[in-house]
Amino acid sequence: MILAVDVGNSRVKWLLGDGSGRTPVHAERWRDADIGRLLDERWGALEPPDRIVVANVAGPVIARALCDWARSHWGLEPWFVETTPVLAGLRNGYRDHRELGVDRWLGAVAAWQRVRGAACVVDCGTATTINVIAADGEYRGGLIAPGVNLMQRALAGNTAQLPLPDAAAPQWPARSTGEAIITGSLNAAAGGIERALARLVAEAGQALPCLVTGGEAALLLSQLPAGVEHVPDLVLQGVLVAAGHRT
Repeated sequence: MILAVDVGNSRVKWLLGDGSGRTPVHAERWRDADIGRLLDERWGALEPPDRIVVANVAGPVIARALCDWARSHWGLEPWFVETTPVLAGLRNGYRDHRELGVDRWLGAVAAWQRVRGAACVVDCGTATTINVIAADGEYRGGLIAPGVNLMQRALAGNTAQLPLPDAAAPQWPARSTGEAIITGSLNAAAGGIERALARLVAEAGQALPCLVTGGEAALLLSQLPAGVEHVPDLVLQGVLVAAGHRT
């Protein structure tokens, strides 16, 4: 059994999986938390896995915390997946493959395994990333933009009179400053995704599968075009693919 872990900039997600199936995805916010206590509470009752395979974009501090916990509780050394030139039939088209975030790479790898053709992968997290897969199995690249909550925090932190809004449904036209920030950030994110999709469709001459994942995906799904597919565990699927191809 493999414990697949996806450590993002704000949350840590995990599932237990093997060749026959996967358990549900679990997610916790790790930023500003006591990592050791969080892992005690969430992993302490798990049956020890055979392997721990991690995609980490959050830096060395949380990587060390995961390693220390796994060694002391299970006697295991986690394997941290790295971005590679090729994985599971998908070629990395970045000029320097090492610059590509491992979460973006593994999400694209998992999408290629599902679609086996041209596709767009949208990861809605702290950042919103749009990633393009060509029909011939090349990861072509994409773009990175601020996520919804990051846009809201940037407005609140860099202006004198725009507060961080409370959770609310988007309104058009918005009738309060908080609603205006929420509606503006959602429209900015959704508009960027729609623009990228329209360009890809125009280039391909046909509609393309669009897979949406990430912790903020639920905020944006109602704003996106019909036909997008929500795959909450896409990066974790890629972690399992990488685990299966490790020599």
